[in-house]
Amino acid sequence: MTTDATRPASRPNALCTSDVGISVIKQYQTFRPTPKKELCGLYEIGYGHVLRPVDQNLTMVTEAQAEQLLREDVRCFEIYLNATIRVPLQQHEFDALVSLVFDVGMLAFEHSPIRKMIDQGQRQEAARELRAWRGGPFGNRSAACHHRRRHDEARLFLHGTHSVYSAFEDEHFATFCPD
Repeated sequence: MTTDATRPASRPNALCTSDVGISVIKQYQTFRPTPKKELCGLYEIGYGHVLRPVDQNLTMVTEAQAEQLLREDVRCFEIYLNATIRVPLQQHEFDALVSLVFDVGMLAFEHSPIRKMIDQGQRQEAARELRAWRGGPFGNRSAACHHRRRHDEARLFLHGTHSVYSAFEDEHFATFCPD
């Protein structure tokens, strides 16, 4: 087991998504007990699990099974973030980033200003940019849903809390993410 004292400086994180992080993702991913074809042509089941050829017999899942698939799916994002983010992250920051990358994809995050800001230690600026990020790579979810999700991810990133989006908090974002 690697401890903080023995972890290489170039890879300062060895985190896994917490229950809070999973909860944020589930809040914004529609649970589907049966496969549904998405606009991109792929079939999804559970909480956004893309069916692969190995899943050909997966025709129905319970919420518990869907959560297990979700935990397996986020593992690749955990590995990516742990391997590429060059500054130590707190658990809540990591959870927020896993939710973001799960939604928008690794390539979009890799080329985003958020990634650069985090690596430069500019957490407030990264949270503002995260909150301002509109949409994702897929057109099957509403802009309003993305706005709420980014708001919750930014709040989680900065403060370790998330809540159901409210217009009041949106109007007063500057109180917890000042310029």
